[in-house]
Amino acid sequence: MADAPYIGAIGFMAMTGRVAPAGEVDKEQTREGIDGQEYIAIGKRGQMSMLTTMRDFDTAANAQAHINSCVALQGGNAVTVGYKDGTTLTNVQILRVVPRPVRRTDTPVGGLTAGDNLAVIDWHVQHTGVT
Repeated sequence: MADAPYIGAIGFMAMTGRVAPAGEVDKEQTREGIDGQEYIAIGKRGQMSMLTTMRDFDTAANAQAHINSCVALQGGNAVTVGYKDGTTLTNVQILRVVPRPVRRTDTPVGGLTAGDNLAVIDWHVQHTGVT
């Protein structure tokens, strides 16, 4: 059964992309006598990822209020990301939120509100791996 995708407590009608899961990263040791010969495992963060979300609204004002709520998540506490297939990933940090201009369509798109104002947002995120 498919679920509506979400970031934190905010739901969307569509979301593309996936968050790269956290894992150990190897770093080259650079000190006298071992340059290029030794690596150490550091961190437990995933690579930066980008998600793109879309949601429809009945008015441009409601679309802008939604965008403001999304931007407020930037730089805050880690959130949970839920995908349409029902899987989730916790401890995702929102690094940057880049909203596109609200777009008005000629006909309602039949998403969450059957509205004709689309809010599309690009999210730059990183899985922190912190439990």
